[in-house]
Amino acid sequence: MGSRLAVIGAAGCVGSAAAFRLAERGCVSEVIMIDPREELARSHAMDIEQGVSEVSSTFVRFGTWPDLEGCDVAVMAAAAPVLNPAMSVEERIASNTGIVREVASQIGRYGKKAVIITLTNPMDIINYSLYSLSGLEARQFVGFSWNDTLRFRYAVSRLLNAPVSEVEAPVLGEHGELKVHLFDRVMVRSKPVSFTAEQEKGLGQSMRDWFSTFARLSGDARTSGWTCAMGIPRIVEAVLTGSGEIFNCSAVLNGQYGLADVSVGVPVRLGRDGVKEVVELSLTAAQDAALKAAAKKIRGLASRLTGR
Repeated sequence: MGSRLAVIGAAGCVGSAAAFRLAERGCVSEVIMIDPREELARSHAMDIEQGVSEVSSTFVRFGTWPDLEGCDVAVMAAAAPVLNPAMSVEERIASNTGIVREVASQIGRYGKKAVIITLTNPMDIINYSLYSLSGLEARQFVGFSWNDTLRFRYAVSRLLNAPVSEVEAPVLGEHGELKVHLFDRVMVRSKPVSFTAEQEKGLGQSMRDWFSTFARLSGDARTSGWTCAMGIPRIVEAVLTGSGEIFNCSAVLNGQYGLADVSVGVPVRLGRDGVKEVVELSLTAAQDAALKAAAKKIRGLASRLTGR
């Protein structure tokens, strides 16, 4: 029997785009689209299955909560509508509290064996909250922050005129304002690269400018559905194949980096059970302080959602 995967919040931009790419890649035998907007989710399922039929035999269908039972992976993409692009993190948490608690309850009931990959923002907070409220194991929760690393790689590629595929540029910390860009670990064609202080400042500004322009243009529909869709199959494949590949993801820590009881972006080795290992890098004092500041922020905000 092949692998089964559920997308929670499959009628939205992020969820439907992720479902499409997963079906197109054929990395699972079945994609189950769960969303209270049943007619829209069913229409996406019909269109996706037909659209990929020439290149993939993945079965795509609408499902409900009990269909989580037996799933190997569940992708969490459910979110309340963004009614105001200037919403604060606190407002986003408040608007998503009911959704997160419902999803946690249902995956705790039906998805006990699944690895949960969290896409919904604020991602670190929601990833931790799903873990805390569901009663499942910390290793089962993987927060998707692949796009943070991609954006850093993209900025470096433009500065150095190198293909993005040949750039390694890790990002730790929060999937938000408190990202920790590891400039001293950037590599191009597997060779270390050094930056001047001015170049580092310029790279940081270019990433901020890109995101502010993107947010302004997309308004209340702001989402990075296509970027998520490109990265999610790689995470899913690493889990399902037990490849042991390392990705920068948000993981619930238990003493690593001197942190515990918080989900924060770090390098993790992925396998069939989710997070097999948190890879601990040697950080500078400034990087360590920045990572701990991000964790402090995430922990404080997560308590508002979990009530703990």
